[in-house]
Amino acid sequence: MRELEPGVGEVKHMYVLAEARRRGIGRRLMVAVEDEARRRGLHTLRLDTRRDLLEAIALYASRGYVEIPAFTRGEYVDRWFENRLY
Repeated sequence: MRELEPGVGEVKHMYVLAEARRRGIGRRLMVAVEDEARRRGLHTLRLDTRRDLLEAIALYASRGYVEIPAFTRGEYVDRWFENRLY
């Protein structure tokens, strides 16, 4: 995670090995990142991903992330999300 601007952070990388998936690890990681963001005084988190990463997109949606306009560019990026932390 890094700060993009005052109060707004970006989740840069999050990955769970295939053999460790379906155990709630991704959800626990996301909760930990959000908790750390709050501790750092951030009120919003953003992230980008690929449209074919359906499980990741479902996780983000379940945590309250909503799709937003592009805020990054990259060869393997085609969806962008944001979550207001409360």
